Amino acid sequence: MSTISDLFPSGISDILKKALSFKLKLVCEHYLSRTIKRTLVAQSIMQFRKPKLLITTHDPGPSALPFVYSAKNLKIPTVVLLHGFHDPNFGAKHVSDYIIVWGRLIKERFRKALKIPPARIFNLGYPFLDSFFNNKKAFWQQPAKKLVFHIPFRLGLLVTIYPPDTFALSQFIQEIFAEISSQKSDIEIWLRTHPGQSIDKIEPLSRYFNVKILYNQPISIEKFVDSCDAVMSWDTTAILWPLLCGKPLFYTTPWWGPGHMHIEEFGAAWSPSSAHDLIKKITLALSRGEFTRTQRQNQQRFLAGALGVIDGTSSEKHLALFKKLI
Repeated sequence: MSTISDLFPSGISDILKKALSFKLKLVCEHYLSRTIKRTLVAQSIMQFRKPKLLITTHDPGPSALPFVYSAKNLKIPTVVLLHGFHDPNFGAKHVSDYIIVWGRLIKERFRKALKIPPARIFNLGYPFLDSFFNNKKAFWQQPAKKLVFHIPFRLGLLVTIYPPDTFALSQFIQEIFAEISSQKSDIEIWLRTHPGQSIDKIEPLSRYFNVKILYNQPISIEKFVDSCDAVMSWDTTAILWPLLCGKPLFYTTPWWGPGHMHIEEFGAAWSPSSAHDLIKKITLALSRGEFTRTQRQNQQRFLAGALGVIDGTSSEKHLALFKKLI
């Protein structure tokens, strides 16, 4: 009689087979009934509505796939939109007929990583930012401003969830607090986390190292960035806002390594190698007045490649393609 272990290659160890079998059993128990319900709902909706085009933002996510497969079964064209910065090497094996990404740089990364034929992928910009450009809020659309910093210096942190998130954020913050304290730097932290991210260990660390921190204030991302003197970001879509606003920008990961967007290769951000390196760079730049115009020019150059459409016409380009696909 066959068992779950028989699904795996014979060359792997019995211990690994048991571990994989246990994990597979948990996945089936957790998702099976939910997937069946979603599939039945998707089939019913698609049969009843019969849309001319199906657009999703989370293919290959479990909530989107039943709709995508149902549409394909009915010969309805399917499109997935890029809804944020993410590494195409992880969790991005899209099954939709077409993929729409933001700019040329992202298109090339997706095409190479996922072996996508050029005819299936389009770069049409980020429609969400059309109003931002049309209202001339990008730093290159405004008169040049001299950088004037607050006292204490406000360092904004844009973070997201990295597994295992049980320790990544608190460890990262602790290292920064320790450096601010040891270097006696006049810096306060403004923290903005990903929804659902645990911050319960941050307040005790703030008190222990005597470093002021404000976190998750009820203000927009645009207001948050504008209120900070410089921003340090992990791999999160929110990094677009300090780039668009021309803020002095640091870019890293919880382990002080290179992020997957390679922004630092364009000179659009500094990539600190440690908390010590970060605080040292800020202190040195403040003493020399070296938060430079060059980084701003590189930020615009990076955005032109990553977003592609930076003139407020992305929505129009999306609509034109949708009409062509119907």
